[in-house]
Amino acid sequence: MKNFKTHATHYITSSSNFNFSKKDYSKFKFGDSKIGEDYGKDLLESFLINFKNTICKYQKIVLFSSPYHFIPTATLSMVDSFKKNLQKKIPDKKIELRKINRTTTYSVDYGELSAKERLKLISNDIFKINENFNGDEILIFIDDIKITGSHEFVIKRMLKNYKIKNDCFFLYHAILDNQKIKPDFENYLNYGYVKNILDLNSIINSKQFKINTRTVKFILNSNSIEFENFIKNKEKNFIKNLYLNALNNNYDKISDYKKNFHKLGNLILKQ
Repeated sequence: MKNFKTHATHYITSSSNFNFSKKDYSKFKFGDSKIGEDYGKDLLESFLINFKNTICKYQKIVLFSSPYHFIPTATLSMVDSFKKNLQKKIPDKKIELRKINRTTTYSVDYGELSAKERLKLISNDIFKINENFNGDEILIFIDDIKITGSHEFVIKRMLKNYKIKNDCFFLYHAILDNQKIKPDFENYLNYGYVKNILDLNSIINSKQFKINTRTVKFILNSNSIEFENFIKNKEKNFIKNLYLNALNNNYDKISDYKKNFHKLGNLILKQ
């Protein structure tokens, strides 16, 4: 890697005063793609103010969302919007979206962990990338928030392991820029709107809902009574989609999710 730069739409220096809505952020994290689209557009606009001339020097721009296996993270809605609007701004430039494959999954709530715990957990992850680069591309890695930098650390490790020498940007909706704020501040944002599983209904019933890893894990990890109250009035297509996404993401193999996963399978058989 030659060099890398970091940029965010927002830099958080106070846990009680920052320039975006925690409720909107929570809705975004649980599948509101319209908010994700707005975040992607805002990120692009702030990015181009500082770096448009820089990225136009490269023959190709390659974008990456946060790593995932089968079910994308909420960040993908940001990246899709970023890419669409970037192409409008520089129509003569080739812009490509690629995926970082993630092979490890876990039921631990990442947002609750300390910096040390995060790094220990994510260091066990294996990120894989298509390393077919010739060196004249700029690689842009986009994520929703940087709290301790552990995800960025693992991506940089991956780039080093693959001997990728391209220049890179790491872009975020927000960066926590105050070490006095504990990392569990992330969950203050994650659950700013969604406090329990029933709070998902208004998001899921909207036209802009897109399924993501956090939503599926939250549903499968709920207690039996909450899960049954939530799922009993859901349409067949939603239940089937939830089941297939969980299966393809190997959530049937995680002990914390197995009980509700099997309930989903039984509901499909009965319908």
